[in-house]
Amino acid sequence: MKILYYPMVPRLTALESAYHLNLDQLRLKPEYYNNNVTIRPFSLPYTKLSACPSKLSGIGGISRLEIKQDLGILGELIEQKELEIKALVDGGNTEETTENIIYSLPPEALDLIDELLAKSPYLSDTVITEAATKEEVLSNPLLHDILIANPQSATNEEVLDRLDQRVDPMPEDMYKEILQGVNILAPLTAEKAAISALKTDNTTFYYQLMNRYLADTSQYPANSLPYLLYVRNTSEAAYLKAFLQLNEGDVTVMNTTLSGIPTRFNLSTEDQTFHGYYLQFMAFMHQMQTDTLPGLLTDSLMEIQLQELMEDAPEPIKSYKRKILIANHVIEYYEPYLYDEGVKSASTKKDHRMGLAGNQVSIQVFPNPANELIVVRYNLAKEFANTQEKAVLEMVTTNGHALKILNLYNSSGHIVLPTKSFVPGMYLILIKAVNNKVESQKLVIIH
Repeated sequence: MKILYYPMVPRLTALESAYHLNLDQLRLKPEYYNNNVTIRPFSLPYTKLSACPSKLSGIGGISRLEIKQDLGILGELIEQKELEIKALVDGGNTEETTENIIYSLPPEALDLIDELLAKSPYLSDTVITEAATKEEVLSNPLLHDILIANPQSATNEEVLDRLDQRVDPMPEDMYKEILQGVNILAPLTAEKAAISALKTDNTTFYYQLMNRYLADTSQYPANSLPYLLYVRNTSEAAYLKAFLQLNEGDVTVMNTTLSGIPTRFNLSTEDQTFHGYYLQFMAFMHQMQTDTLPGLLTDSLMEIQLQELMEDAPEPIKSYKRKILIANHVIEYYEPYLYDEGVKSASTKKDHRMGLAGNQVSIQVFPNPANELIVVRYNLAKEFANTQEKAVLEMVTTNGHALKILNLYNSSGHIVLPTKSFVPGMYLILIKAVNNKVESQKLVIIH
């Protein structure tokens, strides 16, 4: 196989990517890489040990004290980096930045763009999505500058969906420039990648220390392991702590630990369901402890109960139950052999196209507020383009009095309307289409 080195993450010297050689009709080589990637064209024979080395052998000769020190250092680095990113993203206040976009008016466009560019390249997806929606304030050139300054936006489906839904489609050359962001390592992405790498190291040291405590037959880890699981401060660690308490026969404390997990970790609806499966399994394990059968032996009633619970249970609970059934020779299980059938699987990305879906009627009026004239840009659904009936554009007062009525002969386009002769105030621009479909836009005239 051949190896590509990607010098992407600042904390790492390089990121390696390998692909197989001499495999016809398989698209395994990366489709795109730029000049920042160094290609080292040499062959390396595949071995499971080199490709996927085991971590079960420990961390060399590092002592438990050194592992704990490294855990402390990594924890401080992660906390520091997360605080730094929090201060950078949207200038440290996503809610305020989003509200500034929502309540902005067309005359404030330049002030808004200055604010957003000042907070770039660390704008959140929430803010960028709202910016793409605010079409009457942020025109295509202005939005283009924001998205180019925040290349991470090209990887977010919601942002691209909003971009596709704009009434005034982004020009093709600008759109292509925005999509090039998928090939750029955005500063915000790099910062998040650095934190992810630190967390991976932290997790590795955590499990190594936990395994050493578990393998220690002395009394030394009796209090150290529960404390380690407590300071880990994750729901996963809390479940492991409950297992430890059950193993020690302290069922009351185990139940206290389990009952405190939902409030301590603010579980989502999905996590609440997962928690329910854990409660069922831990109750079953306690039942096995108090049963007269030795070890993990089960009776027929317990086996039926396990099989029913295993059907819908998520991992790792499903595996826990399956192992008990295997140990009792109730089922046979063979690890599945995974093969690719000649292709590599990957998530399918949407094709993002400009313009509105064919079943929509849309209207945009600018400038708004207006003085001497307005431009009305409209986009009618395909069903209106294929009918003999005409769509109508009207300019009316707030009392419903029509001041202008124009027939629309094309499915999309724009119309220029002089407004200098109209009294200052609020008006409505309407598009009346077939099947009584109406789209309206408020207009304010000032002189």
